[in-house]
Amino acid sequence: LDMPDSAEIKLGTGDDLNIYHNGIHSVIDNKTGNLILRTDESDADILLRSDDGSGGRADYILCDGSSGAVKLYYYGSQKLNTKSDGVDITGELQCDSLDVDGNADISGTVSFGSTVTFGSDDEILLGNSQELSLKYSSSSSAAIISAGGNPIDIKGTAIRLKSNSDENIIIGTTNDSVSLYYDNAKKLETTNTGATVTGTLAATAVTGDGSGL
Repeated sequence: LDMPDSAEIKLGTGDDLNIYHNGIHSVIDNKTGNLILRTDESDADILLRSDDGSGGRADYILCDGSSGAVKLYYYGSQKLNTKSDGVDITGELQCDSLDVDGNADISGTVSFGSTVTFGSDDEILLGNSQELSLKYSSSSSAAIISAGGNPIDIKGTAIRLKSNSDENIIIGTTNDSVSLYYDNAKKLETTNTGATVTGTLAATAVTGDGSGL
């Protein structure tokens, strides 16, 4: 059967399926229902091939009749493989958004380029036995909890504890002083010989050798 450009093979009572070459492209045109491509051979595959970028041929889509998997390729290099419990991806998954409804198990490094948001009463758990947790409770407060018995270290050349309104509460500097504040006003500062108090020192008892009194 030899037909010229744009001559069509029309199938169906209403000419619902047309197959033709228009001089540039080859077209399978289905006008109603589903277009089904199938093979009834046991364990046989359906394979879609195209140019490999160098004038040869490369696999693009493979429906594996023996395993049930669908495989997607990039120039013949497999990138995605469906399986009974989901999919396997070889390489990078790049997407505009990601919605995961279940658990995520990540063994490599995770890099974030923007804000990470957690809901109220969600926790960040660290440690093999989840010894350290960071949590915000909508009914109480925000908390950093060390359940493993180990201390919590906050390290830096300077440590500043401030209020939401940016008022100083505690400031500590390496090889220098620690300062305590009341309503953003410094009231106590450690020195190399002891401490300096600004204002009245109220105490139920004071002990010492008397040399500084």
